[in-house]
Amino acid sequence: MKNLTSFMLALMLAAHPVAASDLVFETDAQFEASQKARGEGLAAFRAGEATLALSKMEEALTLRPGNPMILGYVAYLAAETGDLKRAANAARKIAVVGQAPGAGIQKKLSEKLTPDVWAAIKAKFDTNVSSMGKASTHAIVGRGAQLVEGIAMAPDGRTFVSTVVSGGIYKVMNGDSILLVNGRSHGMGSFFGIAFDTLHNSIFATYARVDQTPDLAAGEGTTGVAEFDADSGALKNNWVLDGRTDQHQIADLIIAEGHKIYVSDATGKAVYQIDGKALVKAFDLPNSMSPQGITELDGVLYLADWGRGIWRLDRAARTGQLLGRMAEQYIIGIDGLAVRNGKLIGIQNGSNPHKIIEIALSDDGKSVTEIEILAQSLPGFDEPTLSVSTPSGYYFVAGSQWPKFGKGGEVREGSALNATNILKLP
Repeated sequence: MKNLTSFMLALMLAAHPVAASDLVFETDAQFEASQKARGEGLAAFRAGEATLALSKMEEALTLRPGNPMILGYVAYLAAETGDLKRAANAARKIAVVGQAPGAGIQKKLSEKLTPDVWAAIKAKFDTNVSSMGKASTHAIVGRGAQLVEGIAMAPDGRTFVSTVVSGGIYKVMNGDSILLVNGRSHGMGSFFGIAFDTLHNSIFATYARVDQTPDLAAGEGTTGVAEFDADSGALKNNWVLDGRTDQHQIADLIIAEGHKIYVSDATGKAVYQIDGKALVKAFDLPNSMSPQGITELDGVLYLADWGRGIWRLDRAARTGQLLGRMAEQYIIGIDGLAVRNGKLIGIQNGSNPHKIIEIALSDDGKSVTEIEILAQSLPGFDEPTLSVSTPSGYYFVAGSQWPKFGKGGEVREGSALNATNILKLP
């Protein structure tokens, strides 16, 4: 569940080897300075000072090289100010990394660039959003379970999904969606990340209040993680995080090695660990933007930050470092994060098109070496969210339909809900 500013751009990237000299390790200082310049650029644009706005966006881009969101601003503003060479170059950089910018940017480019230059760029944008990869349908969740977010699987194949608007956890079997847990009866609002615990036949689920949660206003309710019996749905344990639900949102979780359970706080910008009956802060990440999916690879925790990339979390030092990447590699906009075949698998819904990407890491686990697209723009894709990786395959929520729901879970005018597809990668 991710909402950032307009013109949010991401990228689709085919497998690309990387040399150490090409790597970008974004620091908090660079990020803060870039955000400041970007904010000044937006203010200048609103004030009608497009030339100053372009200069500020160029400054922001220098601090966060290759960031396609900022590239989109540069392309738009350069076209607006008549710097057509710069506009075309920025647009080509977006196209080279497999991204297609929003309609507003494309409209401006089409109006300002010469027809032949625009036609070549537009052809690349169109290619970039085409369907790729293969996936089979594992299950279909009926329309009664609204805004499906998370998925968990038992070793015997039992499939569970969590819902935001319906506020329940459902068992999906034989084409039916059976309510297992009614979150409203526990005052839990909406459910997000879930995981199956084989040791205790339990479902661990995070819960919180968001704008789409029915019957709860900003700040109301609680957020935390709960444990339910996977057969009866009975509540076994509940760990509540102190603080208002407009300041914290426990979003996703992992049952890590040694049965240690970590959860991400999307709004509070932190990661917590279950310690006895309490949620204890394990990592404070004040310069993150929106911590989401969390996973473990080779004993190391990795956290998807929807606005900045992927953090490598050092449990001994209790610190986080963003993965290094090439300027052309884009790992922002990732929601679900899992591991398959020794690589990270990210669900990138902060991009156009939405995609599933496989991320190979360096031997020290501190930088990206390759990115490969596993699936994008497939039938059933409608804001994919979270996933589960099991010995039998990789399963993910392909059609959560987040954009169709407004405040309080109301279906937006003109939106038609579909059944939610749970897809499986081959």
